[in-house]
Order: sequence, then C-alpha cells, then structure tokens
Amino acid sequence: MNEPIVYIVPIIDTEGPTTGRSDLFDNWNSLGAAIENLTVGLRKKFRDSFGGYLKYSWGILDWAGFSSDDPGFKRRGHAGGLHAVWNFYRANILTDSRLRESGDEIYWHYHHPPKNGAWGWNDDWNDSRWHEYVIAKRMLDFGFFPAVYRAGKYVENDESSRWLERWIPFDFSNIAPAKREFCDWSRAPANWQPYHPSIGDYQHPGTMKRLIARSLPVAAKGGSGSLQEEDVEGAFREAKETGLSLFSFHSHDYYKSISDEFAMVCGMVEKRSRMSGIRYKFSNALDAIRSYIEPIPKDLSLRVERDGCNVSVWANHDIFGDMPFVAVEYKDGNVRREDVEKKGSGWLFTIPEGACRTAVGAADAYGNTGVTVLRV
Repeated sequence: MNEPIVYIVPIIDTEGPTTGRSDLFDNWNSLGAAIENLTVGLRKKFRDSFGGYLKYSWGILDWAGFSSDDPGFKRRGHAGGLHAVWNFYRANILTDSRLRESGDEIYWHYHHPPKNGAWGWNDDWNDSRWHEYVIAKRMLDFGFFPAVYRAGKYVENDESSRWLERWIPFDFSNIAPAKREFCDWSRAPANWQPYHPSIGDYQHPGTMKRLIARSLPVAAKGGSGSLQEEDVEGAFREAKETGLSLFSFHSHDYYKSISDEFAMVCGMVEKRSRMSGIRYKFSNALDAIRSYIEPIPKDLSLRVERDGCNVSVWANHDIFGDMPFVAVEYKDGNVRREDVEKKGSGWLFTIPEGACRTAVGAADAYGNTGVTVLRV
C-alpha cells in the first residue's frame, strides 16, 4: 500500500449576499472584501504536508426560478437573476488567471425552486426544467459545463440522482447521517470514501457510474448538524486503514464566520496529522475525487459538424453519460435542452425552427469537460 494520504477539500456554496440576520453579509462590498481575505490571507496561513496552500471549490448558484415578488425571497435579499452571482465572482474573485494560480475550481450548486416561485426547497425536478435552463445558459454564454455538483440544502432523491447520472460524474451532497425535514442522508455511508449510488436508492452503494462524496457543514447554521473533531479523526483513521480518504467540509460565502470556520477545521487537521503521522493534501473537489478512479489521460473535446439543420457530434473518447447535453436558444429568448439520437460513434440532432444558438457539452468519467457553441 502506498503512503496514506488525506485529501482536504473545502467547499464554498457561493450564493451572494443575504439579508435578514446580523451574522450574514448583506451587500456585495462587504462580502467581496471578506472573500478576498479568504482567498488571499487565509489561503496562505496554512500549508499542507507537501507545502501546498489551501484550495477552494466554488459551487456557484443562480437564483433562477424564484419570484422577485415572493415575500420570502424578498426578505432574504438574494442576488436574483441569471448569472448575477457568477458575474460578480468571475469579474472580481475567480478570474481565469487567479484560478490558474490558486488551483481553485468552479462547480455547480443548485436550489430547485418550488413550482410557484416562492422561497423554499423542492425535490421534484419534474415540475419545471430550471436545472436544465441554468446549465444550458452557462454553456451558451460562458462555455461552461460542470463536472461536480452540490445539492442546495442537501436536497436529493432518486429522481434527481438518475438525472445527474446522465450528465455529471461527481456529487458532494452527502451529509450522512443527517436527516432533516428538507433532506435525508440517514442511510448513506457516513465515512470519507466516495461511493457509487444504487439506481433504486441514492443513499446506498450500487452500480451507478457517478460518485457521491461526503461533505459536512462546519457550523450548524443550516440546521444540518456541524462538523466535530471526531470527524477529522475518522478521516485520518480511514487513510491509515485504506491508504486514502477524502475529507470535505463546506460553508457559505455569506457567513461572516466563514474564515474562522475554515481556520478552525484546518487547525483540527494539522493537529490530527501531527498525532497520527499521516500526511494530508489541500485539494479542489475534482482533483481529490479523481484519486479514486483510473485516469483518462486526454482532455475531452467535441467535434461538431453541421449540414443544414442537421448537426453531428463526436467526442474524442467516451463521455460520462448516454448523450451530450444539447442546449438550444430560440429567437424569442426561450432556452431548452434537446435530446439527441445515437448514430454510429457519435450523435445527431436537428436544429429546431426558430433557434439562434446551440451548445453541445459533456463531461467524461474523469471529470474532463468540453463545450462547443454554434450560432445558427
């Protein structure tokens, strides 16, 4: 067995300012200053066993599908509208150059809105297609397709699990053994080893291709329980027994306590490493979970050829799901995902009447992603 190692993965649910409580950042200026401190000051305060700095995984949320007229949504003062959170972070915090320098990565965090647009959580992904709309617009506008997902308020079920199985290989939503009114992870593995879920129960190990990893909230502000020192101890114990563990924790960007929370956990990790003699490595979510699978050595690229309204798509190697994700934007502003037909080694779809842009995106089993955008 190779030398044991614990991968340390801090995740930030990136949702923008929130009003209504004194412990929350309620405007972009104060939140941006605090996050700048997190990415510059706190990052370099801690070093892992290999001399590396903290790396963050940013799950960027779009407050899409929620009604700006809903009293509950108004009260929280969220940055409503598509790309509002994305645009702020990409312009000010998560620029391309800073991502390259830091090793941070951007992923997908999603709250499925209730059908009436009211504030709250909804586990019925069949009552609207907001999840597909958000991904489609990120592809069309920014050429972005996610390889890693985190469920808003940890809300997941077998239906959403099967949808994710078609497109996205990695999921950091498990908070086992927590069970709350809004979510249930009580039957999921409460350890630090990612698992392939069962098609009939997302909480049980099974034969699905995607991997679900556990990530615990540092503080119990969301009603989901909080991280304890024994959780850190468990991650190091598992690494000693199996050679590898993935210890992930998370908080929200709008918590004034986020820097203190992350510093506290890093202190626990340092202490446990000294006591156990086991080394640890700061990592983003994608690199950490890749340590559990065989690598695909090539980048994923998608070749798209158009013959009139017929579009053929090929990938340079196997993609993760059964088909690429095809987004179509219409001249009237509507955006939809369209199914494609398998044809030989590729896929075929027809550009619908009234379309003005299409995008084709996919991930592979290693988390490489590719997007191609076509103007009609």
